[in-house]
Amino acid sequence: MHLLWILAVTGSIIRTSPHMAGPAFSFNWRDELGDPTTSETHAEELFSHFYLLDHNSNGRIELWEAAAGLGVISRQAAIEVIEQVRGNSTVGRAIFAGSDDWGPAPNHPGLFVDCVVLKARKEIRRLPHAMSVDAIAYEREIHFEREITEYFTSHGCGDRMPGKMTINSTGPVSSRRSTCGEIVDRESPGYAKTCAAMAPGGFCRFSCGECVEQARTRRKGGKHLASDRFGGTLHGTTDRSSKQTEGESYVRTVELSGHEEKEDQITILLTSDWHAEPWYQMDGHGLVGNAVTRYPKCTYENEWNCFETDGAKAACKVTGRNDPPRAFIRSHLEGFLNLSVVRENPNQKSVMFFIGDTQVHALYDRFLNGLDPVAVKRDILNETLADIFNYWNSSEIFYTAGNNDGPHNAIFVRQDPASLNWAELLVRHGIVTNSLNWTYSLINSTEEHSQVGFFRHTGYYVKQVPYLSGPGGAGVFAIITNTNLGLNHFDQQRALLTDFQRLRDRGAVVYLFGHHPKVAPRMVPKGYEDMVRGILSGHVHRAETTTPPPQLFTQ
Repeated sequence: MHLLWILAVTGSIIRTSPHMAGPAFSFNWRDELGDPTTSETHAEELFSHFYLLDHNSNGRIELWEAAAGLGVISRQAAIEVIEQVRGNSTVGRAIFAGSDDWGPAPNHPGLFVDCVVLKARKEIRRLPHAMSVDAIAYEREIHFEREITEYFTSHGCGDRMPGKMTINSTGPVSSRRSTCGEIVDRESPGYAKTCAAMAPGGFCRFSCGECVEQARTRRKGGKHLASDRFGGTLHGTTDRSSKQTEGESYVRTVELSGHEEKEDQITILLTSDWHAEPWYQMDGHGLVGNAVTRYPKCTYENEWNCFETDGAKAACKVTGRNDPPRAFIRSHLEGFLNLSVVRENPNQKSVMFFIGDTQVHALYDRFLNGLDPVAVKRDILNETLADIFNYWNSSEIFYTAGNNDGPHNAIFVRQDPASLNWAELLVRHGIVTNSLNWTYSLINSTEEHSQVGFFRHTGYYVKQVPYLSGPGGAGVFAIITNTNLGLNHFDQQRALLTDFQRLRDRGAVVYLFGHHPKVAPRMVPKGYEDMVRGILSGHVHRAETTTPPPQLFTQ
């Protein structure tokens, strides 16, 4: 069986790091990450995500809350999670399989929370008594300041600002911006040059991703962390003999089952991170700037229009500058149909794998001219799906939650309106259904939930890929995960364990989707790696080759 892929990506503390040789590492988190009470600083994102663990809403994070992880809403549910971890049950081992051995990762506060959760679970495993016997030991407060400092110092990583220096001829950065997070826009085409300019001085190492790169190669003589169980790499070792450039669409045939079956040849558009701007200002400036170009006087009535600098409506020309206009996305879909492999084989079936991030960036009140962010997010997804349905039907569309879907970095962490709207649209359009007739348990509920019900709580679902029979006719399935929940979310990890076993019993094979490439490769439960034919991610805005096993990963 062969698949034809089209891939497109649109107070200071001094410690000696146990992972690094050299002098002691000094890290003042407030100076380097910004004020946690000021929106859009790195510290604020990390701080707000940390407090998602405050399950009883008393303003402090206690050991039992951290050990329970994201998504738990009652003390009784937390006790059940803790007992599973302490008792070393099958599910307990599955949700304890994460690792804190990666470096601090920019733009992913969920990894910080994962490390906090794992530390708490290690601690409660060492406690002599259960929570029902010795509640006081489980109520020890966990402090953000201590956790964030350890998170960085244990990897010898920080975000030290440079002095006055010129980057890309834009002037002295220190006179214009206060944190590295403001200097280094990882979703801007010029960020690599900015980081290269600061690297010799050791500046902005966190924002430039240097810390996580070191963590990737630290173990096993330089072997990449993601390849521990899958034998592949995130990037850098894939075959580039065909001279593809980053961000360029390309075609590749991937053997799935070891034998050819003509009836099982399909074409797949693998794509992510569209970030289409509803009010694009064609001069590349506008309300937000940097990665977003938005007409300041945006309204519901002028949504999906483009504008000149003076406010006059403009033709929405195809451009990839900043978060692009809708015309760019439409040209992407039209370009797929115009590829020779698609155009010359009109009877060959195709499907679409979308790996997260529909929404434009900066959907905050102050950038929306008084519009409701929840309503805008709903409109963006609804219109995007309308464009997609011009080319595929609901059974052919596979849709993943990204960190810019719903609430930023936190879709389905709670049952908030933006998350529920996102789920409802996918259900209403028939993309997520109860077709497999599977049921799931939720830690916060005594009821069994259908596939759709579980999806509405987590963003997780399983769907069979049409037109593929799989080995022995057992089928090919996509497991769509929500990596915003991290590696330690009890309900999602339990569902993964259950569903992999269900699919093994059928003899099926699996593609696993997860928006974040630092999380997705670790989500496959131990013992099921042989079922996985690919792990598909987005987030980094970079195209990578998808190869046959043992290299199973693309971003």
